[in-house]
Amino acid sequence: MAIKTSLTTNPKAAADGMLMILTGLKFHGVSTQCRLIDELLSKKLKDRGKGVVKVTWSDYSGVGTILSEHVILVHYAPDLTNAFENDKLRKVKKVGTIFCGSPAEGDYKKSCNQIRWRKAINFAGDKEPANNRPQIALIKLNREIDPAFTINKLIPLTKGDHQESKECVVVSLSKDKNKLVEIEATVVGYDECKNKAPALYQNATCVTLSSVNHCERLYGGEPLICGGKLTGVISSLSKADCKSDGPRICAKISKFRSWIQNTVKQPQFLRYPRKLSSPTDFHKNIAYLSWELNGKSIFSGVSVIIAKNILLTNHGENPNEKEEGGEGSAVYGINGRSPKQEYWNKAINYENISNPKRENVQLALLVLENLIDVDNIQTAVMPLPRVDPLQEGMCVVVGINSERVPTQTIANIVPEDECKKQIPTPYGNAICIDIPPDSAGVRTHCDLFSTGAALICNDMLAGVVSSSDDCDGAIPRLAANVYKYRAWIKSTMETYSFSNRFAKNKSANNSTD
Repeated sequence: MAIKTSLTTNPKAAADGMLMILTGLKFHGVSTQCRLIDELLSKKLKDRGKGVVKVTWSDYSGVGTILSEHVILVHYAPDLTNAFENDKLRKVKKVGTIFCGSPAEGDYKKSCNQIRWRKAINFAGDKEPANNRPQIALIKLNREIDPAFTINKLIPLTKGDHQESKECVVVSLSKDKNKLVEIEATVVGYDECKNKAPALYQNATCVTLSSVNHCERLYGGEPLICGGKLTGVISSLSKADCKSDGPRICAKISKFRSWIQNTVKQPQFLRYPRKLSSPTDFHKNIAYLSWELNGKSIFSGVSVIIAKNILLTNHGENPNEKEEGGEGSAVYGINGRSPKQEYWNKAINYENISNPKRENVQLALLVLENLIDVDNIQTAVMPLPRVDPLQEGMCVVVGINSERVPTQTIANIVPEDECKKQIPTPYGNAICIDIPPDSAGVRTHCDLFSTGAALICNDMLAGVVSSSDDCDGAIPRLAANVYKYRAWIKSTMETYSFSNRFAKNKSANNSTD
């Protein structure tokens, strides 16, 4: 999406983008997703609620204000990047959601207008601030807001203290939370507010509402807009502390502009959501597998090239044992212009398990009919580890994405005790893996870790990822530890390696002579 106010991972570009935002620059560019005919929409949508979204997490539901296509301003939001909620044996990443567009037009029900978030930074720290502390926070969205909606505009931030004579409104959700409403508001002078709220902090302002009880209608996070500019963010109050005949406290935007500018430039804010997958240099060590039957080819996983005629994967089918027929193929050199294909004629599964379950060791060798063309540029043999690669360092899972492009995805090794809480009976020597806990919470290892993919740690082959069949992204994934099964792999390779077969054939020919 080409939006000029985009917050990139380039700090200068992000700072420039935020400066544009703070001066009131509107969205530019055209969305590639959830595209709508803006001209028709604009006839239906009213001005109220523009630039405001519904914000939810756990049992909270309120509103926030769009600062950019990736950033929402609220009074408070918990940082969920490392937060989980337990559901029996499952450990689910906590996520919040914003709903953008027009609720009156049914936009909240459309999936493209429901955007998840996990990252939040609060002015007052991680804990929810008390009534006498500034309540202002920023949420970083997992993906961009669609600017095709007229209602998704930016509200410019006020630069100085507001004029009390300007027309002001507070935008909130209706009582049934099915539409956005504007409520006329009057700004109360600081001294007058201080008399009624002695604990009022310095950078606050106060408002009164003309037609509704603020204790019943405001939840916190609602924008105070004066003269068309964002002037304040309504603070949250418990029912016990809220006085319906008193003013409502707001964080004064003009006093927090510098904090907003500095926060959106922080590396921890800029880099979220974390990029998990990227191109890989290990493309030459892998081949993707397919099963061909009746003219159709079905992707069946990934394998590692461990000899010129042997591939290592999680499970293999023997072509001569399939009643319905078919044959298995391996495509290698997949990062080059001319990938090559070979067929296997033998599959050796660990302990001869024909249909391994999750709790079984999933490890297999595929013996190819012909030698792979190894050039060490597009194709290379991956050596087996001589030491345990799991001791320390970074790990990635190397596989294939949906476009058949080789990629590597960051992988976390889940400690054994934590793994057993979610998978009570993992097999011996299993490696428990998952994507990092601070990931966006949208995609899981079920989407990102290919069946049979290579787990690479410290640039060494550490494991083979188990099948994604019946995958549950809320619990870890198992991988067979290559180092622990090295003896079985080596002995099996010696039986079926091309060089060994050649030596045996030569010996047989000599004895015949």
